[in-house]
Amino acid sequence: MDNLKKFVGDLELGEIDASLSFIELNAGSLKNIDSESGIFESHIISVNNLIPVEKESAYVNYKSLNTFPDEVSLQKQEDVLNSLLLAQRAASKLYPEFEKSKEWYNKYFEVLENLGWVFQGNDFTKYVADKNIIEIEKVLIEILGTALTNNQLALILKTMNAFKELGENDKRFVVFEKQTHNLEKGSFQLGYSIEENNCVSLFVCGFVISSKKIINRIVFYSSRKMDLDIEYLLTKATLNNAIYSTIRDTVKDKLGNTNSYIANLNI
Repeated sequence: MDNLKKFVGDLELGEIDASLSFIELNAGSLKNIDSESGIFESHIISVNNLIPVEKESAYVNYKSLNTFPDEVSLQKQEDVLNSLLLAQRAASKLYPEFEKSKEWYNKYFEVLENLGWVFQGNDFTKYVADKNIIEIEKVLIEILGTALTNNQLALILKTMNAFKELGENDKRFVVFEKQTHNLEKGSFQLGYSIEENNCVSLFVCGFVISSKKIINRIVFYSSRKMDLDIEYLLTKATLNNAIYSTIRDTVKDKLGNTNSYIANLNI
């Protein structure tokens, strides 16, 4: 346990520009994140009693969009969001360039595995398009549809639609765009969590994109297949609660105020 706490404590984390922080946004039009739990007040019921959040929820979490059905408890939502954020920031500190997205993912998985996440695989696959025009949104639905139920996929679609409806000046949109791509290369993740018998699992879909054209609105970007290369991974992971419970507070202390990196989407 001490070695694991040292691992977390020794991680160097990437920072975002203060102008891109969600803090001001969270204090305004959105509900505030509770300083103790790291979860928005609109979803706080009782962390100590692990009462499930009686509301579907979705978050912009740095470089990822995370979706939770209503059966995932508040504590498990916090565990997922915090552990993913820690792994993302640790990877971004070492590999801030989008040209090194594969190295970024290697560090990302290394951190998550040390935190207690057990993955079924983390290999990338090249996407082969059967149409001349590739639409990232449709590719995401196609890939996720191979792993999720219809109801789960419908909730992912609600998250994507809520994100699509954000104005281009909305800070959630601006920050996500800034963190996920440059002009021609990009990477992002979608996550869907489930909880059974007090155990949380996560479906992760990660994308690495390279385009000959300028990328904008990366989740909804489209291009001719001759101009766009896509590699993706789709995997399922389960969090070992016996491990993570011993470092939960260490992770929260390491992250500090997560207001800067996490904001909710209204679904």
